[in-house]
Amino acid sequence: LYGDPLNAPTWPQNRALENIGALHTFHRLQDFDTQTTLPLPPLLTELPNHSTVIDFGAGSGRLLYEIKEAAHQRNHAMTTIAVSGTKLNEEQHLKGENAIDHVYYTLVPNNTILLEQHRGQADLILDSYGPATYTDNPIHLLIYAALLLKPEGQFSCLSSTGHPGTECTDDLERPRPSMFGDAVTRAKIINFFKQHLDIHDLTMKASVIRSEVQVGQLKVDLLTQFSGSQQAAGLCNTRTASMSPLTFYNDLITLADREIGKPIEDSDNDWFIAGRFKVVTKHYTQQAR
Repeated sequence: LYGDPLNAPTWPQNRALENIGALHTFHRLQDFDTQTTLPLPPLLTELPNHSTVIDFGAGSGRLLYEIKEAAHQRNHAMTTIAVSGTKLNEEQHLKGENAIDHVYYTLVPNNTILLEQHRGQADLILDSYGPATYTDNPIHLLIYAALLLKPEGQFSCLSSTGHPGTECTDDLERPRPSMFGDAVTRAKIINFFKQHLDIHDLTMKASVIRSEVQVGQLKVDLLTQFSGSQQAAGLCNTRTASMSPLTFYNDLITLADREIGKPIEDSDNDWFIAGRFKVVTKHYTQQAR
């Protein structure tokens, strides 16, 4: 165990494996017409033996416990790492053969201890309405995750968009406020990852989800996914590979602030608060040079 948890109320989200799996699969409105149970995505069912899985915003720890349980049923070994600002259910999920291996009670990307200890080690990182939704600068969180991934690893993040009262339509291209700004800002993020991290498959798609805030209703949130790279993992023969993870990370976030912009909260889209955590979408502005 690292750090001390914060006090916070119960989150309105079921972190069972099948629920989280549905969130990390791209869906259109019609996908919910005929299926009551949605299949798990390959990123959860095709994890290799001896894989390392990190959950950003781990809640009670249930998801990692169930992922490890499923791995053991396939006779696969797995290392699980929970990152949470709030206390896990230690009695249930930190004991037995499926127990979570490492727990970091901290807020990422603000605390870099996880990055310093596990750069380039993760096969899968999940963020299900976790720090990308709540942190001050979600772009920094994406960079942080990229440096943790193995070259063949995958990152998947489901983050909030605008107020949940917005009607769900199948027009997923309709502009929506998000934690990563508008379409122009998101295009800058994609280009930044190509240029500076050699990550060419970053996608940011509006995806239909079944809400647990407004129970049972269909809403639209933002699904962000990408794979790791040799450069991000520090495995290629470049100047950045010789840098410490912290130095490389700090250089990248400084560059991102300059090339993409710094976040400013959208004052009219502050709609959920749980203790010190709140959901508020953002836009990004670049400072004049």
